[in-house]
Amino acid sequence: MPRDNQESISGPAFWRLATVPYRSPRKAYCVLQVFLDESGKNDDCCVVAGYMGSEKRWTSLSRRWSKVIAGAGVSEFHAKKFWPGFGEFKGWSEDARQEFADKLLTIIEETDIYPIAAAVYLKKWEELPIIERRFLTGASFRGRELITSGKPSEKLFLPAHHCFLHPLTYCKTGMKTIFVFDNDAQNSGWACDLYFYLRTKVVSEQQKNMMGRELIPEHSIHSPAIQAADLLAWEVHRYGVEAIKNPKAAGRLEYKRAGSKLRDRSDFVFYDSAKIDAMLRYFRECYAAEQAM
Repeated sequence: MPRDNQESISGPAFWRLATVPYRSPRKAYCVLQVFLDESGKNDDCCVVAGYMGSEKRWTSLSRRWSKVIAGAGVSEFHAKKFWPGFGEFKGWSEDARQEFADKLLTIIEETDIYPIAAAVYLKKWEELPIIERRFLTGASFRGRELITSGKPSEKLFLPAHHCFLHPLTYCKTGMKTIFVFDNDAQNSGWACDLYFYLRTKVVSEQQKNMMGRELIPEHSIHSPAIQAADLLAWEVHRYGVEAIKNPKAAGRLEYKRAGSKLRDRSDFVFYDSAKIDAMLRYFRECYAAEQAM
């Protein structure tokens, strides 16, 4: 039996073991800036994605990106308007659209920024019992008693957790990682709330000290970096929806180009049935044992 005042099953403990920052043989940053966006929040495949890099690299990208935007006579790149041909992009020919996309993707390919992305298949998430969603979102249990509730209704928890925590593995211990998220109407509340929850309730003290105090919201129209994150998020979402129907899908050329500077396979995660079931094996075994007592 668990001792008094001891948490027998802990979501935060699970995540701390799963995401401990480590001294990587890959290039480590003193200050890392991560720009993120979401796509498909109310779709079958929910995505958080973006790029990480140094301030110097982001300055270089912003300068080149802004020139392309100005040259095209538009205010910004926005994938959900650009690809369907809405708003400022209405009436563009296919050649003009492909030329514009090629210029932006070339900038991404030629700049030392690196993609980070995660997606969760919503059907699998919603099929999980609420107690398992509680565990995956940071709940703790003492025996059969729920101590902290987690965030079982937050369907973007797993993708956001990956994109907020995994970049820390590229930083030297004790250095800060600055996170910036697209500040549109859909993201105005949940992203900042979830970042605060993760930083204060879920991560280790070491990880907390490596994360910026707050998530920085930034409007895409003023941020080429957020526009680049939007491009990647759209492509990852498009690929994810395709992969649900065809697990052997390879993704279109734009998806491959947007993610061409992937540094490690672990930087992209798809939380499908197999991945989620593997993550829950620990909880299911522990919880079953507690129930049997």
